[in-house]
Amino acid sequence: MIAKDEQKPVSELISPTPTRYCYLPYFGAGSYVTFERLEAFFVEQFPGFQKLTMEKSKSWAMLTFDSPESALVAHDRLHNKSPEPFLKPMMIYYSKHAPPEDRESSTQVLGLHLIEDFITPEEETDLLNYIEASEGEWETLNKRLVKHWGYTFDYVKNTVDRDSKNDNFPPIFQQIREKMKSLDFLPFQPDQITVNVYEPGAGIPQHVETHSAFEDGLVSLSLASQVVMDLKHPDGTIANVPLPPRSILVLTGESRFLWSHGINARKTDTIGNSIIERKKRISLTFRKVRDVEHCSCQYQAQCNSWLSEFKGSQQDNTKIEDHYVKEVYNSIAPHFSDTRHRPWPKIEAFLKSQPFGSLVCDVGCGNGKYLGVADNVYTIGNDQSVQLLKIAHERGHQVAVCNNLYLPFRSSSFDVVISIAVVHHFSTKEHRVQALTELVRILKPGGKLLVYVWAMEQENKSFGQQDVLVPWNMEKKYVEQILEQSEGETKEKIQALISQTPEVTKQNKEYVVFQRYYHVFRKGELTTLLKKVEGIEIGPEIFDHANWTVECTKL
Repeated sequence: MIAKDEQKPVSELISPTPTRYCYLPYFGAGSYVTFERLEAFFVEQFPGFQKLTMEKSKSWAMLTFDSPESALVAHDRLHNKSPEPFLKPMMIYYSKHAPPEDRESSTQVLGLHLIEDFITPEEETDLLNYIEASEGEWETLNKRLVKHWGYTFDYVKNTVDRDSKNDNFPPIFQQIREKMKSLDFLPFQPDQITVNVYEPGAGIPQHVETHSAFEDGLVSLSLASQVVMDLKHPDGTIANVPLPPRSILVLTGESRFLWSHGINARKTDTIGNSIIERKKRISLTFRKVRDVEHCSCQYQAQCNSWLSEFKGSQQDNTKIEDHYVKEVYNSIAPHFSDTRHRPWPKIEAFLKSQPFGSLVCDVGCGNGKYLGVADNVYTIGNDQSVQLLKIAHERGHQVAVCNNLYLPFRSSSFDVVISIAVVHHFSTKEHRVQALTELVRILKPGGKLLVYVWAMEQENKSFGQQDVLVPWNMEKKYVEQILEQSEGETKEKIQALISQTPEVTKQNKEYVVFQRYYHVFRKGELTTLLKKVEGIEIGPEIFDHANWTVECTKL
């Protein structure tokens, strides 16, 4: 496999004796194991492990250790064995070559510009001296020190404090701003500066700069030490960008609004074939605060303006929930239903375990897959997709059209409530909590609630961010069927959505590609949200069927 991919004989690739570098076949970018999960395994198990490398076009990964001896330890423990939690044997081969410098070149990130030696060593020294002597309090965030000029950024509300505006920029910062006027691709003159001080080993979590707070364009100036910044695309693609001292990184367009960026907390970086120790590093981030706190970009799954904009009240969908959830599921209903036949075993067992005669509400029931699996209970389903409910009703199920945010049932009505793959479609934290609160409200004291949400830590999918658009490829033959089955305003919205949706051809079949919004949940996140709902006993959070699931009892 490796020899074929590299188009070289095995003797030029595989070393008969231990080296720092190892090939790991069948664990590449297209495998069932995500980069984050595989990296976490080696970090936890092997102190000498330094780096995992995956290339998008390769079916194998590469491991970098601090010494051949460390690689030998991993080889002896893992070679031809199936360690937990992986499902297949690991084959480890010593490599004669170091891995590529980056999994993705920074030039593949649209809108990213890296300019080395943007300032002189003398200017760098002057900046460091000024920052070291600057007066005023510094804020401590995740082992780094932070200070703002121009405007203060409120990390609790994740936006700019507009009442903090101060136009008195120090002359030394003003000189850097003047230099930036020569950058044709920078669309603004910055009026906000954030200084971060990183001690060796400190980092900053992956994030997208708040869309509504700042205009297009972000500039980061690195001082004193180099570091590798990781940019992540929602599809899981990662670009590792080395930032030398005195360089500036400029993020515009897609790289600013779509890709998240962050710095891993570690004390060394691998750049080329070299292990570079981090030293104390200072960064200056330059931004332009928006005149009006609103963004209208095209990257809606990452845009807080889209994610939080309401049609009317807190009981209504956000724009993104309407456009990328409700309207999409109405449009793909017949095709989606044809792919949803078999109940998940643990959910079916849960329903069959309930006392005879229990009244069950399936909130977000879709085509009614779970409404008829247990003869011992009476079930009622509801969903906001009219087209999916038509299918459920044709199958003889009792269903109602409604939104999980405001359920049309009296409080304490049901013995059991289930929510399967629904809450992850709400685009704000407030809506997710509101949805869970409504599920509990309609549940009787002593009743059981079962919630499933998509997990970020899936084996067959890789997510670069938690808020993502996931494609649904619907065969074009279903278009005529859904238009025949729909009517009125629903039909008009389906027609409008289909007219805006791209088409692709695969294996001589034509598909219409819709995008569905998901907020994929990290481990523990569902439990954290449930703790905001009063009056329930929360069970353990379990990974099942690429989902996080929790069972609760109403007190």
